Amino acid sequence: MTTSAQIPDALSRALNQAFEALNTYEVGSPRGALMPIDDAVARASGNARDARRMERRLLDAWGRNQGSAARLFLLGKLVLAGGEAAMPLLGRCLLDPVYSHAARNALEGIPSAAAVSILAGALPRTSGVEKAGIINSLAHKREKGQLRTFTKLLRDGDLRVAEAAVAAIGKLGSARAEKVLRSFAATAPERLQPEITDALLACGQLKKGQAGREPPPSTSG
Repeated sequence: MTTSAQIPDALSRALNQAFEALNTYEVGSPRGALMPIDDAVARASGNARDARRMERRLLDAWGRNQGSAARLFLLGKLVLAGGEAAMPLLGRCLLDPVYSHAARNALEGIPSAAAVSILAGALPRTSGVEKAGIINSLAHKREKGQLRTFTKLLRDGDLRVAEAAVAAIGKLGSARAEKVLRSFAATAPERLQPEITDALLACGQLKKGQAGREPPPSTSG
């Protein structure tokens, strides 16, 4: 009969074996061999100390594994277990087309000012689809302090970047964001007008929702 003391030992052995399996993990390799890592990350995400311990182990595994499939898997786990220690790695990965998408997904999931700073800092160093994706990630965080950055990108020569900037401003849901969109609409190229209309609708709906959550004005005295 398995005792309660044996269960952690069994989980630890399974986790060690899963990290060993990462050494030979490639596209098409059986995904089931890595499930103990999935389970361990999910358990650790509810406890700050366990999450930091798991973060260190994931980062160590990154250093030992050169294959892109294994590294993409590890970046996916940092969505739940990533923290301050992962920031330098995620910042570098944002600039690599192979890992940029996975890195920004991880940064989206990390609720810290450092994650926002790394995403914003990568914008001048990227272009095309990677740059548009980073704008989308910043928009996901709804950081109103990024309005000026998004506004500058409205005139980007790459349509994908300009479209992402329009949508990002709409997701801020503020009066200032709406004013920027309306001003831009007056001179924006025709090809961006549908995106501007959608962004204005999204902005208006968010403003209305925020107004509905505000407490009613006091009627006393």
